Amino acid sequence: MGIWLCLIFCCNIYCQIFSGFICTFFTKLSLKEKIFLSWSGIRGAVQIVLATYPADAGIDNQHKIFNIVFFAVTLFVLFQGTTIGKLADILKLRV
Repeated sequence: MGIWLCLIFCCNIYCQIFSGFICTFFTKLSLKEKIFLSWSGIRGAVQIVLATYPADAGIDNQHKIFNIVFFAVTLFVLFQGTTIGKLADILKLRV
């Protein structure tokens, strides 16, 4: 399970940062602001909703897919939430 968790973590970080830069490509935000926005955007809602579909369709009666997705999203949110303040300090961003 450790290798899968590492793989999920790496894919999530890569996709999150990549999507953040794509969504802010044509904005006048600075690079620091784009990095911060990419790191702190809303995470997990879509994944959790999509994980309910197999259970609703009767494919995943034991809810294993939902449980794995929910666990992964919880870990990512905790990791990002605890590091966002430090990232803002590193980037020297203030309100």
